[in-house]
Amino acid sequence: MAIGESDPQSRAVLSPFRTTGLSPNREADPIATRQLTQLQLAWIRLRRHRLGMIGLGVMIFLVLMAIFAPLIAPENIYDPNSNDIFGAADKAPTLHDGLRYLFGADNLGRSVTSLIIWGARYTLLISFTATITSTLIGVVVGGVAGFYGGWVDSLLMRVVDVFLTLPALSVLLVAAAVFGHGNTTVLLVIIVFTVLGWAYIARLVRGSFLSLRSMEFTEAARSVGVSNARIIFRHILPNALRPVLVATTLGIAGNISFEAAIDFLGFGLQYPDTSWGTALAFASQEQFRVWWVTVWPGVFLTITIVAINFVGDGLSDALDVRSKN
Repeated sequence: MAIGESDPQSRAVLSPFRTTGLSPNREADPIATRQLTQLQLAWIRLRRHRLGMIGLGVMIFLVLMAIFAPLIAPENIYDPNSNDIFGAADKAPTLHDGLRYLFGADNLGRSVTSLIIWGARYTLLISFTATITSTLIGVVVGGVAGFYGGWVDSLLMRVVDVFLTLPALSVLLVAAAVFGHGNTTVLLVIIVFTVLGWAYIARLVRGSFLSLRSMEFTEAARSVGVSNARIIFRHILPNALRPVLVATTLGIAGNISFEAAIDFLGFGLQYPDTSWGTALAFASQEQFRVWWVTVWPGVFLTITIVAINFVGDGLSDALDVRSKN
């Protein structure tokens, strides 16, 4: 039989994605006999990364909990700012009252469960929005600097150096003093986190672009008249996404920690806004007497940060073109 005829074993041998060790009587792996895109290969590798999938599952659960908080814990029943000093102050965790006091109550009688469910909305909103925005800005600035080089690179990198030297807490304190606390606090925190986060991404992307702009595929694109914008976003950027995506996941985890820290110190969100950081701040004076008001918000913070780091590890392995798994 000729090579060009429909012999399944011949197709398995000719496929660049074939598996080794196929016996003549064993049917070829369907993945090994078809052309796969880089995105499909990355997803297959990610699914094989157990910790990465566990982290992804936890993050999907937390995001859905935040989005559907009005359905899970209706505000007219589970209002996080509703207190019952005489009936539920310092109430220990119990299963007898359903979801309301599953994690107990603080010294004002507020449900810790409500604080966790509703607090996830602001905590995840601030961290995800600020990280994604800063990543987009950093990719554009770093890509332009790394691709064009010369005076453009020098100018943009000096700006990046300025932003990298800004002390995060001092910037936030100045912003809070200038704009004050109020309804714009959430937006203010997002803006500050974005301003402080994009410079690191820009330097990371710039380094990748400097090495990729002289590769053969880039020179081939230039030789056939492809525009610079298309070379940047269609040819170079996809090959520089691995460190960017990993840095983005780490940035989300870092912003969650920082947001909780500034809320705990009283420089972030203020009443009536609720986040996991404000829940910890309210509980700080009760931590040794009623442990649950501190432990449970802290557990959810820790689980979230660890899950995001697992996702980052999984993405790093899945996007590694040298990986054979």
